[in-house]
Amino acid sequence: MKHYYTILLLITVLWCGFLTTTQAQYVRQWIARYSSDVKAGNDAATAMTVDDSGYVYVTGWTTRATTGIDFATLKYSPEGALLWSAFYANSGSGADKALAIAIDTAENVYVTGSSVGAGLDFATVK
Repeated sequence: MKHYYTILLLITVLWCGFLTTTQAQYVRQWIARYSSDVKAGNDAATAMTVDDSGYVYVTGWTTRATTGIDFATLKYSPEGALLWSAFYANSGSGADKALAIAIDTAENVYVTGSSVGAGLDFATVK
């Protein structure tokens, strides 16, 4: 019976250590929200990447009053401050939805996704 209590105590200590370790991994550093200029518009993030300096790049789509659904790409500082936003709208009135993002070693940003013009196409923007 003495071994039972020792094992139970060991399991309890290990479990508490596990909870402390996993909880420490989920401490929120910052949160940033983006909303379009259209009250009833839809916005969605579809991809994100981080460069070597800790800057965060998020891409997806947003609804804008003048051009409809467009690519939207945002850059945040390592502290979570919005540094810039960039948009892409096809010359047609169709929906443009960014799906992926990449950054090269010179910190050029590449965004690609679907773009509706004369038909369903894709667009890549640097």
